[in-house]
Amino acid sequence: MRFYCDIEGLEQNWIDVSERWTRKEYLALQDSKPDEFLPSLIGKITALHLEDMDGNVIEKPDDLTDENLDNMDVRLLGFVGGISANTFIRLRTLGNAHARLSSERSETKAELPLKS
Repeated sequence: MRFYCDIEGLEQNWIDVSERWTRKEYLALQDSKPDEFLPSLIGKITALHLEDMDGNVIEKPDDLTDENLDNMDVRLLGFVGGISANTFIRLRTLGNAHARLSSERSETKAELPLKS
């Protein structure tokens, strides 16, 4: 899933995150301490494009380090930090949207032959 930063002047920044998460991974990220958060998130980032204040670009998840983040616009840090919450909201929404209702009445009706 690709998330674009929609902050004015920072629209060129984006992060791709895996759509496959286990409940264990979800809980680990939610319960992570500040120093554990970034390493946990990096494992789920598949691609990214983040520009720091000097125009340097981070394009590899492993380059998303505290040192490289030190020169990021604080608003962009908020975008990066919100990626996990946005990912889980999107995944739950997708899961709910793909639920199929089933009832005896609808199944029976679907099996009836059409009248001519």
